[in-house]
Amino acid sequence: MNIGKLDRKATIYSRTAGVDIYGSTTLTGDTIAGYAWVRRIDKKVEAEMIGAAYPVEQKTYEFMSRYDATTLKMGRYFILSGDTTKYQIEGIQEVGREEGMILSVKTDQSRNV
Repeated sequence: MNIGKLDRKATIYSRTAGVDIYGSTTLTGDTIAGYAWVRRIDKKVEAEMIGAAYPVEQKTYEFMSRYDATTLKMGRYFILSGDTTKYQIEGIQEVGREEGMILSVKTDQSRNV
C-alpha cells in the first residue's frame, strides 16, 4: 500500500463507560485513543432519513488506513483534522496481510428545516 496517498489525519476517540448511583451504565466521556492517517474511498454514499419531527440523515462512507488493530476498533469514532463530523466505525476489513484496513463508517447529520 502506498501510504503517501493517505491524506487526512484522524483523531480516534474511545468512549468510556461508568456506572451511576442507580447501577445504570452511562457514557462518562471520550478519550483520545490515538491518531491515524486515512483516505476516503470514492464509493456511492448511502443515506437514510431517521425521524420526521427532528430529521437526522445517516450517511455511510469508507476510508482506507494503515493496519493498526490497537487503535482502530469497532465502536470507536474519529474526527478528521479541520472538520467537526464524527465518523462512527461500524466495520473493519483487513487488506492483504496486515497491510491496510478499510473502515466502514457512519455519520449522523441533523438538518434544521
